[in-house]
Amino acid sequence: MSKLDRFVKPAATGLFLFAAMLALLQGCVIHVDGGHEDAAWSSYRAARNALELVVTLSPTDAPVKPGDGAQPVGTWTGTGNWAAAGDGSERWVSLETRRATSDGRVRTVLVVSTEDLVGLPQSDDGPGPQALRYRISREAGTLAFEGERRARRATGDVRLEPDASFLADLRRLVGTDPTASQLLSLITADIRGSFVRDLAELGYTLGPEEVVRLRNNGVTAGYLRGIKGAGQPVPVDDAIRMHNNGVSADAARTFREEAGRPLSTDDIVRLRAHGVTPEFVRELRSDSDAEITVDDIIRLRNNGVTARYVRDVRGAGPSFSPDDIVRLRNNGVSAAFVKGLKDSGYDLPAAEIVRLVQSGVPIDYIRDLRQPGKPNLGVDAIIEARNRGLSAEFVNKLRKD
Repeated sequence: MSKLDRFVKPAATGLFLFAAMLALLQGCVIHVDGGHEDAAWSSYRAARNALELVVTLSPTDAPVKPGDGAQPVGTWTGTGNWAAAGDGSERWVSLETRRATSDGRVRTVLVVSTEDLVGLPQSDDGPGPQALRYRISREAGTLAFEGERRARRATGDVRLEPDASFLADLRRLVGTDPTASQLLSLITADIRGSFVRDLAELGYTLGPEEVVRLRNNGVTAGYLRGIKGAGQPVPVDDAIRMHNNGVSADAARTFREEAGRPLSTDDIVRLRAHGVTPEFVRELRSDSDAEITVDDIIRLRNNGVTARYVRDVRGAGPSFSPDDIVRLRNNGVSAAFVKGLKDSGYDLPAAEIVRLVQSGVPIDYIRDLRQPGKPNLGVDAIIEARNRGLSAEFVNKLRKD
């Protein structure tokens, strides 16, 4: 083994074991790509009191009905430590399933507790043949393993035993009975009957694959109920996308309420990604009767424009568009300056206001240039007078003469 291997493989092992422990605690499924490990690498893992089971599934596409008994669905092999360690150290088990689909072969590794494997040997009866019979039971059904062990290796057959109560709940959601392959996915993902019933009560009509996708992405029935509100059930793809982009159920519902118009999932995800809060949307809408789009809201937020600034500026010039407000804010135009212009009788576009500020013309200078009974000076004249250093008093005297 090279120096690089001696350094990398132990580090990678630590990461793998950490991921395995985390998955065990959270009940997660780890999806991995195909590949082979050399003998040294396998021995290293085996020395850590590990047991690796590989199930090759070949289920039929025939529907599984509540009255059906156990049916063969594939074969299994096992390698590793079949007995618990004498020192009491924890034993972890990786259960890899290999299943052929129309899109190719699917390989899934599920890290399970030894408590999930009912009937797993707890002692080593020596190298001779040993009959094995253990099972993994979930609410959707049971995978029953039968076979024979010789030393560290074992082989056998796998049978599927469906749960009639779960199938009845699933039929109300799906409308049909699942195939053996679909039921295996539900068992592997540990889909609970309560989750299936909740989905049906929320008005969903889903296939088993969609139920598994929701579960594997951490989308709960409570989350779906929260984002649904008083409307129709949110499509599975939309629910997963919002959940995976950190949109809470409260935020999704509040965004729709505060926007005052329908928002797409893309709209909500974009608002969340740019740090926009439902409160910001509400304040923007309450300060203006004008239509404000999601792009407008994001542009204002990304340019540091507060809802108060929008309110104050539009109070002085309600015709300002979101682009105008961004331009004023980015050029250092205060809401007080815009209000001062209005109080002085000026109704200027954003571009002209920016010219005044960039030319260093203070609002007091503009206010002092006012003369009763005479029209206000234009922007060009004000800027020229200021640049020439002419006081407002001198300019007013010239205008009188």
